[in-house]
Amino acid sequence: FLSFDMARRKAKTKEPAPARSGLLWIVGLTIGILWLAIGVAAYVKLGGVQVPPPGSTRSETLQPLSPDEVQSVMTEKKKGLMERYQAGKTDSFTEDEVEWMLQSKDAYLILLGAEVLEKREDHERAIDIYEKFIALDRTKDDIPSSFFDIAFNKLIVHHATANDAGSLGRVVKKAVQERDHDLYIDRWFAMWIETLLSSKKMDEAYNVASECLAIFESTNIDPKFCLERIGALETRRGNIKEGREYYIRGYQGAAREWVDSQGKLCPAQVVPLAFDDLPEDIRDLKTETMYATLEISDSEADTSCSEQAWPFHSKEGNLEYFLGHKYEELGCYDAKETTVHIMNDVSVSGEYKIISKENDNSCVLYIPGYPFLEAKAQPLSSYNNLPVKNLDNVLFLHTFDANFHHFTSECLSKIFLALEHPQLKDIKNLTFLMSRTPVSEQFVDLLGIRDRTEFYEPAKHRYLIHQLYVIEWNVTKELFKPLYYPVEHYIPPSSVLHMTHQKLLGLIPTDNERNLVVFIQRNEEQRSIRDHTKLYQMFDYVAEKFGLEFQVHNSQELSVSEQMQLAHRAVALIGYHGAGLANMMFCQEDTAIIEIPVFPTEVSPFARMASILRFPYYTVPKASIGRYDSVESLPQDSMAQLEHTLYLSLVSFGLTPQ
Repeated sequence: FLSFDMARRKAKTKEPAPARSGLLWIVGLTIGILWLAIGVAAYVKLGGVQVPPPGSTRSETLQPLSPDEVQSVMTEKKKGLMERYQAGKTDSFTEDEVEWMLQSKDAYLILLGAEVLEKREDHERAIDIYEKFIALDRTKDDIPSSFFDIAFNKLIVHHATANDAGSLGRVVKKAVQERDHDLYIDRWFAMWIETLLSSKKMDEAYNVASECLAIFESTNIDPKFCLERIGALETRRGNIKEGREYYIRGYQGAAREWVDSQGKLCPAQVVPLAFDDLPEDIRDLKTETMYATLEISDSEADTSCSEQAWPFHSKEGNLEYFLGHKYEELGCYDAKETTVHIMNDVSVSGEYKIISKENDNSCVLYIPGYPFLEAKAQPLSSYNNLPVKNLDNVLFLHTFDANFHHFTSECLSKIFLALEHPQLKDIKNLTFLMSRTPVSEQFVDLLGIRDRTEFYEPAKHRYLIHQLYVIEWNVTKELFKPLYYPVEHYIPPSSVLHMTHQKLLGLIPTDNERNLVVFIQRNEEQRSIRDHTKLYQMFDYVAEKFGLEFQVHNSQELSVSEQMQLAHRAVALIGYHGAGLANMMFCQEDTAIIEIPVFPTEVSPFARMASILRFPYYTVPKASIGRYDSVESLPQDSMAQLEHTLYLSLVSFGLTPQ
């Protein structure tokens, strides 16, 4: 406008020729319009108004955004960030975007930003955000209580992973006091107890477990993990009966809410099949199911066990017994009984293969093995609408038959007994009920029993079975030593395990040279090493020194037959505590079994199996790892003890280093 006014005044005073006067007017007008455009653009840029996008239905007059429109823009941005995170595109977040989330007043975005930091392994910043978050005033800041539970959970997992019992206890106590929901408590206490156990604070762990149970007295929730932990602690102290009662209590908690096939509440009686010392009413129900006690004669299998009393370990260059907790002492189960139970007209349903029977006015749950907590009772009502599949004579293999360890040591043992034992082999049209896994399918074909196999499909069917047979490894009062941990209930009697081992060896070709050191690689996140480079270099070095080859056993890359042949060629089989060590079922005589232990220390079923099968058994205490942990690589002292252990085991085998 200033330029336009100057042109007008000049035209009045000088009265120029018409062409020149018109030109001045045009120049002044053009300059004025340019200034106007610049001014409007600057105003818009500074946020005074918003220009609608092309095609907008808004009024052409410029107006500020309403609060709803501002929220809409923010919601769209939030949605975009969420979609990228859920798609796993953590690396695509810019530092500005992460900072925008952390500085926003949106609780969800703050937690999402902290989660992104965790994914980037910026744990220190993430934990700082979670700590600040739980310190907020939830009433003043109007944040949903459930978001605080999320932040508490993140902190608890972090401190448990770091094995920081002090910080973990502090956060758990605050979380329990301020929790939004009772469901989290059990898991939080379980991690606290595990951390205390890993620090060998047994008495404190027991007190915390007791505190957990006291908190749950006022709720309708059964603290599964706390009952399991305190049961284990009682068992560890030698209080076998008290420990078992906690396990049974955990199962009965769910059984109280059992719903029958008609949708009616039917609190169920729990009948463990593996125990003798039961209350009279439960013992009577168990006795009704007894079919036979199987005898395995000495001619069928040698039942003698290893004379090794404790695990070997390397200490100052020598092999010595590792005299740890009393339940680490090696033992043999030649006093276990193999019993067969038969149940008429029962239902099998759900992921955990819950066996239930409905009488006129009552319900019964039959519990095979020792899966009180792991195989929790799930109400039948979830499966009432599924089609019913009727079967006649069925052998129930295992609650956890999808697990490689349980399948190879227990399920295969039961299959061989059913196929060949005089008291079982003539049962008409006996069908094997098992979970469908790559391992089970390959063994079914290897044994030629596909026509006798029913693959269990809990999402498709509820099974009604006319006669269900269950084989149990029964714990008798005559056991030379009491059992110290529930996992020992999963180990077959020595006579049965020897028989199964011999049957499996008969399925493996014997024309390959036995010249391997084999390491069982775990593909799970728990109890694993992320960077194997130095570890494998060490194994390769030691193997070559003795004229052997080093090979990695990776179950995801090998067929069952290949796994069997690999273990069969092993001079030493090495691995972290885990199902892969059950590959010893394919090993030849005197194979060294080297198990890298976990903490808190628990009974190793693989130590028991090695003792039964007379394999020399070694442990590497310095390389132990948390039961739920993983490590980037092994520390130098762990590597050194593992190397010395392997070296000495090969010398003990009779090999000479070159």
